[in-house]
Amino acid sequence: MPKFDFGELKKKATAAAEKLAEKSVELAKSTAEKTKQLSAIARLNAEIMSEKENIKKAQLQIGKTYYELFREQPAEELAEYCIKIDAANEAIAAKQEQIKRLKEELAASGQPVPDDADDAGGSESGPDASVTTVEIEVTEETASGDEASGGEADENK
Repeated sequence: MPKFDFGELKKKATAAAEKLAEKSVELAKSTAEKTKQLSAIARLNAEIMSEKENIKKAQLQIGKTYYELFREQPAEELAEYCIKIDAANEAIAAKQEQIKRLKEELAASGQPVPDDADDAGGSESGPDASVTTVEIEVTEETASGDEASGGEADENK
């Protein structure tokens, strides 16, 4: 019967365990490095998206500024866009006039008119963008100081 050498088995087991430990450390380092790289890629992509948003905002501001400065005589390649903006502003003004007439009809019939009935998102570039409308009811006073209509002044946007 052959003789079994436990010392040799111990050396082989120790060598295998050390090799396994080395491979585990290498794998952990490799995984950590890949995680760092993936994190850096995600961060850089987020920064790129932020910069692209900055570009879009600046381009939008350039367009708004150009339109305000040159809408009457735009460059040939931009005239089409200025015409579209003018047409949209005219459509907005017409719709605002319709809203005004409808509100007047509602008010004349005694129906309540909501304050925001003419606010469809507050167009910043529309013809009435910075105009605030205030409606005031004027009443007559009788000789005794009473108001003839019995109402009080009312301010609405």
